[in-house]
Amino acid sequence: MIKKIILPTMIGLALVLSACNGCSSNQKIDENTDPLLDFESINIIDSIDAVFYALPSPEEIITYINDNKVKFDPSLMHNSKLAKMYEGYEKKALICGIYFADLAYISAFNKSDFAGEYISTVDYLLKELNINPNFSKEQQMRILDATLEPDSMYAVSRELYDTVISYLQEYDNGKTLSLLSAGAFIESLYLTTSSHVDFDKQKNAIDRIAEQKLLFQDIVTMVKTYESNPALSDLINDLHVLEKSYNNLNIEFGDPQVNQQSNGSLRIESKNEITLTEENYFIFSDNVQDFRTKMIRQ
Repeated sequence: MIKKIILPTMIGLALVLSACNGCSSNQKIDENTDPLLDFESINIIDSIDAVFYALPSPEEIITYINDNKVKFDPSLMHNSKLAKMYEGYEKKALICGIYFADLAYISAFNKSDFAGEYISTVDYLLKELNINPNFSKEQQMRILDATLEPDSMYAVSRELYDTVISYLQEYDNGKTLSLLSAGAFIESLYLTTSSHVDFDKQKNAIDRIAEQKLLFQDIVTMVKTYESNPALSDLINDLHVLEKSYNNLNIEFGDPQVNQQSNGSLRIESKNEITLTEENYFIFSDNVQDFRTKMIRQ
């Protein structure tokens, strides 16, 4: 699923992580006792090798922004200056996912003038979350080189992404992964539904948004693993509300297949039949915006 838009985001993440000297190495991410995430409960994941899909890259949806020639709107992104206002591990993990999606949005439009402040924001939150993968000097140099040579980004993406996910697998019970995923996914839905308001002219892109229902269901399953955690009760309730709205976007999914692309990334593909009305789409879009408003509330 990692393609051209998420790569600059993940490369920026690597630079952030390599500079995160203040974080404790080999430290459990969260001291709270929560159940372990069962990857076999996820629709798409049938092996740990497919864990790429567990942390959905916002670019899978956001890529359609450029395809439909919509304009970059910085007001849609979450204000980076608010990052330090959030309290609690779960809230910070969720907000960190939001900023990852905003970085993907920035990358989609090559708006490098916004990248620095959002990478710094992610840097702050990663330190707060004790997410500190160990990148060797050699890895850091390859990542730095890749930023100068766009075509070489594909070569380092898998190694970079594996390193981040491996860290979460080793030092996290799955909760951080689930919350980052939820935050990134809801923000990417917000960015794309806010950018696609002409139902007739942008129907193809809107169909792609609707097709993310299966992925959304996986995220609900992931977060529900931690329903005994009182800090997540509101989030889980809001996910169920949005799930009902998503279910009104009628889609008959074909059998999903995980295909490896020429650049080494994984892509989930299937033949789907979509029956989507304009009314249901805009109801869904309003629900997404309501959810996002609650999510960024301090």
